[in-house]
Amino acid sequence: IGQSKDLNIKRIVIYRDGMPKHTDEVRDCIKALKDTSKNINRKFELNYIGVVKRMPIRLFKISQKDVGNEEKFSVENPLWGTYTYLYKTNYLGYTVDKVAIVSSSPIEGVSRPVVLNVFNKTTNADIRRIAIEYLKLTRLNFWNAITGAHRLALPIKMADTIAYMLAKGISIKA
Repeated sequence: IGQSKDLNIKRIVIYRDGMPKHTDEVRDCIKALKDTSKNINRKFELNYIGVVKRMPIRLFKISQKDVGNEEKFSVENPLWGTYTYLYKTNYLGYTVDKVAIVSSSPIEGVSRPVVLNVFNKTTNADIRRIAIEYLKLTRLNFWNAITGAHRLALPIKMADTIAYMLAKGISIKA
């Protein structure tokens, strides 16, 4: 953040693996950013986003065709990059916008979306920008030689891997 004036940074996005467990997590993150921006005399926009990987929802694309005098419907998996606004809810005293994103190819015939929980006042343009940025981060997975994509954004994938290692008792050394 100290070099933000040189880099012309105006916005900071924090991706959290999963949803915050307590109000303090979001509040302390916002407070730390405000204190830092005050110390360096610079204002930032903050997007705090909880990324939920396992949700009991699925997305489908329904197409309608007129065949003769009948209407026929087909159900397909949506393409990579499809996103949709789900709903707004209240969580831990914060207004949260939920967005489902198809960020991978279907597994066993069903698209499993990732759900972004945006803890800010957002507009439709903000939701679109956040969804597109997340999708761009899924393309940073250089381990996938075929598509280069992973259903998780690289920062979330790395956080998930580190959390798994710590849970298994594997020490992490820098």
